[in-house]
Amino acid sequence: MAYVTGTANDMATLRSAIQLACTANGWTLTGDILHKGSVAMRVTAWTRTGAGGAELLEFKGGTGVSGAALTNPAPGSAEIGGIPALALLFPVTYHVFVHAAPDEVYVVAQYNVDRAQYAAWGQSTLPLPGSGAWFSASSHGARPAAYGDAEQAGVLYNGFGGHSVCAAFWRSTVGSTLATIAESFIHHGLDGATWSDAKTLPQPSAYMSSQPLLSMLPSVWNGESVLLPIQAVMARPSNRYSLVVDCAHARYARLDNHNPFEVFAIGSDQWMMIPWLRKNSAVRNGGATGTAADVHSGTLGFAVRYDGP
Repeated sequence: MAYVTGTANDMATLRSAIQLACTANGWTLTGDILHKGSVAMRVTAWTRTGAGGAELLEFKGGTGVSGAALTNPAPGSAEIGGIPALALLFPVTYHVFVHAAPDEVYVVAQYNVDRAQYAAWGQSTLPLPGSGAWFSASSHGARPAAYGDAEQAGVLYNGFGGHSVCAAFWRSTVGSTLATIAESFIHHGLDGATWSDAKTLPQPSAYMSSQPLLSMLPSVWNGESVLLPIQAVMARPSNRYSLVVDCAHARYARLDNHNPFEVFAIGSDQWMMIPWLRKNSAVRNGGATGTAADVHSGTLGFAVRYDGP
């Protein structure tokens, strides 16, 4: 595994840092597409024409690369910087975690001291008809022609509500009539489909199994926050479910007794604790504390396996 950190003054620099971290650790860059095995990720920096000209970093997955194009592209994309009330303030500190066996990449943009937005992608190790390529980011994207304002930039995080976003594989309801509107995608190949899309109910989601456990953390006895697996399931015919994603190098976590971006050890492993948006201990399940700019993720966050100093 590898960990790379630094600062970026704009989205183009952040994209370059991500590409350099990946290519230094086993990934190949063809045009603007990073690829390894059956996972490909196009990372594009662009500026919305309205909304103050917000800068975005778009992530769109595929199963490979052909020339300058993605092979089997996902029906939609996900973004860093796409939440209107939480525009990134530069410079940002970036944290890039590049893992192997299985291949997983986690990108975190830390800004305004304690805020974070993320992107992640990787290879599912579960036996699936599809490639198992998956990706996720802080908000969904439906990139319009000319990067216009028709883009739907994301529903803000609503804690344990029905279709909360900003957490990987957390959505549990349909968020749009468009297949492009989702934050997390998996190329599963089940039941004649290819990629998951936002018309599927429920979404590929780890919400149902994780929410009851997260509601009981941290431990009342010793204050510890158990790290919970991120395991997303897909609904199947006849009321059955199939496990499609089991993240090897990240976990759901509660940050009640941890500072954002703190590193701590569990046995021989080190983990960095990251808020989905911004920690707020007073409203533990996320929401807003007044205005839209006060949107936060309570004490809900995630931990990524860390190999830094």
